[in-house]
Amino acid sequence: MYRTNNYNIFIFILLLFFISPILSFFLGLFYIRKSYFKYVFILCSIYFGFIFLVPKSIVSEAFDSEFYATQLKILNYNKLDLFEYLGTFYSVESKIVDVYQPMVTWLIANYTSNYHYLFAFFAIVFSYFSIKSIQLIFNKLDARFDYILFYLLLLYIAINPIWNINGVRMYTAMNIFIYGIFLIFINGQKKGLFYLLLSAFVHVSFVVPFIFYLSFHIFKNGRITVFFILLFILLLFENIINYELPNIVNYLPDFLNSKLSYYVDSDYKDLVNEKANSISTALYLYNFSISLVINSILLVLYLNRKKIFNNAGLDEALFKFILYSYILVTIISVIPSAGRFYMLVHLMTLGLLISKYKELKEIKNIRYYFNFIFIFISYFLIFSLRNSLDFFGISAIFGNPITLIFIEDQQSLINFL
Repeated sequence: MYRTNNYNIFIFILLLFFISPILSFFLGLFYIRKSYFKYVFILCSIYFGFIFLVPKSIVSEAFDSEFYATQLKILNYNKLDLFEYLGTFYSVESKIVDVYQPMVTWLIANYTSNYHYLFAFFAIVFSYFSIKSIQLIFNKLDARFDYILFYLLLLYIAINPIWNINGVRMYTAMNIFIYGIFLIFINGQKKGLFYLLLSAFVHVSFVVPFIFYLSFHIFKNGRITVFFILLFILLLFENIINYELPNIVNYLPDFLNSKLSYYVDSDYKDLVNEKANSISTALYLYNFSISLVINSILLVLYLNRKKIFNNAGLDEALFKFILYSYILVTIISVIPSAGRFYMLVHLMTLGLLISKYKELKEIKNIRYYFNFIFIFISYFLIFSLRNSLDFFGISAIFGNPITLIFIEDQQSLINFL
């Protein structure tokens, strides 16, 4: 009977997908622990990947997805053979140091120049590692799925949402790296190391967090309090700490130097600083909200560490690694774009929180804390939803795989508002 009910639910959600993918997705979240949900999650992601709209930039700095779509057309026109194309990798001229996106683009270009198929493929890999990480966490959790867990799940998904395929290299690598970390620290599986390495082939910058992981073994026996105090001091003075790190790239191989020097160039710094100074109050509150939520979670975990962590266990090791990574990311965040690695800290922190939710529920008055941070989580979710309007048309809300046969979105939802 139980298996029959599960099968019926799966069939219902699957049929609902062909009517309304967005409803199918949100209904499926309530069955996050079920093995079949990963198929629903990936299927919905493929749909949203296919209807993804490449935005037309009106500024000098184009969206990453514009470059991918243009590259697809060029490769489709030129019809390079595989070995000829591979010959352009790791050269100063091409600046190609990532393997995943260029190879997928070349593969799709052999069949079509339509970027919708390219981003549908991007969505498959992106969502696969995302749902693998999510289910790994929830399958370790022996607690009832309540409204708090539902909200935390939405937050986890919104931190690295499907429309981040706009920057597919960075954010796919993020999902792969996180999956590797959870395999190591939550499941205790050393094969997670393979995924940490794999992430660097998707985006070369993930050599940096891989070094975090390797160097962590030197300090892993350190006291949590030392990590926490050091992090607190860094966060307190991060706005006045100034490091001169651009010269580091001079010691790298030429093909990496030519790629990474862009990110530490003074002109790029000025561009990033100009953006930072011109951000709206709404965007400032968006960044503030996620920072407050994550920092408060770390504080709660620290204050209650003796109640929720196994002494010298994997969960305690993960908490140390999060604090250690947070320290290093704060230090390197003076390099423009390095601040994107804060997302690693955010995802790892939420993953640890969810995996220890049962123990946290037993702490007196903890529900009041969750109710408090829900205010900031709600704002973050609303603003994230606003961000999605740049990349999807009306089909995201009212469309389905059948309507795509007859209707193709021509403009994003933001243009309708």
